Amino acid sequence: MSLAISVVMPAFNESRTIIESVSRCLETLESLYVPYEVIVVDDGSEDNTVDLLDSIENHHLRVVKNFGNLGKGASIINGWKEASGEYVCFLDADLDIDCRGISHFYSRITAVDLPVDIVIGSKTHKDSSVSYPFGRRVQSQIFKLIVRILFGLTIQDTQTGLKMFKQKVLQDCLPYVRTDGFAFDLELLVIAHEKDFIVIEEPVNVNFDFTSSVKLSSALTMALDVIKIKKKSIMRNAKR
Repeated sequence: MSLAISVVMPAFNESRTIIESVSRCLETLESLYVPYEVIVVDDGSEDNTVDLLDSIENHHLRVVKNFGNLGKGASIINGWKEASGEYVCFLDADLDIDCRGISHFYSRITAVDLPVDIVIGSKTHKDSSVSYPFGRRVQSQIFKLIVRILFGLTIQDTQTGLKMFKQKVLQDCLPYVRTDGFAFDLELLVIAHEKDFIVIEEPVNVNFDFTSSVKLSSALTMALDVIKIKKKSIMRNAKR
């Protein structure tokens, strides 16, 4: 039987949340009454994340193990290579984002009256519920401004960790993605924009946790990745 949804969940040292995160995700998908799978990609965790994943007995769950800590982008790509769903959802494993949004995203991307290729969560959506520390809000606003100036994207929020794609979008775009880290989302959306795929932003419920693996110290790496993404975008457009 072909699958409707594949959820790819990258995880690095998520022993504190991984059981609950996977359980919530499975519960949400079960309520949709469509064939599905959850693929958790362990990114070389140094805690007992893998042991906890191996303890979960559910035939909808598969665990992919990276050889070392490769980064969020590399983890998602490795998970996607194992995915067979018509629609592929990327979901962070840290419980910051309410995974019940998957149900709404699925209804939007499958709606017959609305041509949509990608649905992404947006913290700036008027219907989003966001608990976010001031420092992260400022950092997020600066990043969004830079993205808008450099890439001309109308998307308000490229980095929220809940996104759903038609499989065809990923097949067309991921071979061009070179970013392994947290700027992976941005590069993927920039490439999708260049290929004229239709993106809509939808509300999410976010309760930021300071124990998330996304730290303020990642800002410099993100900045360098953004510069590299811009250079690659210029080169692709020059070849058109």
